[in-house]
Amino acid sequence: MSSVAGSMSPLCNYPITKDRIVGSYSIDINFYPGSDATWQKEHFSFEITENDKFLFHEKLKDGNIKTIKGSIEYYRNAPPFLFRIHLEEYHPLIDEYPSLYRGNRKFYYVFESKFGNMFYRKVDS
Repeated sequence: MSSVAGSMSPLCNYPITKDRIVGSYSIDINFYPGSDATWQKEHFSFEITENDKFLFHEKLKDGNIKTIKGSIEYYRNAPPFLFRIHLEEYHPLIDEYPSLYRGNRKFYYVFESKFGNMFYRKVDS
């Protein structure tokens, strides 16, 4: 199952609510900069919608975008809200229980995948 990690500092009071989760996410190349991370950022992203839809976008070799659809099921209904991803079809880069990490006004998700850990940070609402 998913994990949640973060600072225990009293200054780190940034509740992860459903409103903060909804939006678009991209690979954060600052964790492991280099050509592999840049390639991942150019090829993979996902969205979480207001109506709990999960949309994973993969840029294919021909430049087209393939979208894998699923839904979000929240299994913790208080901050930090944690979720499980239900997919319409299996994909080796999508972690059913992504790990949430948070800090001072920031958070990101880690997906365990065939490439190892993939770090996604929210890029817009």
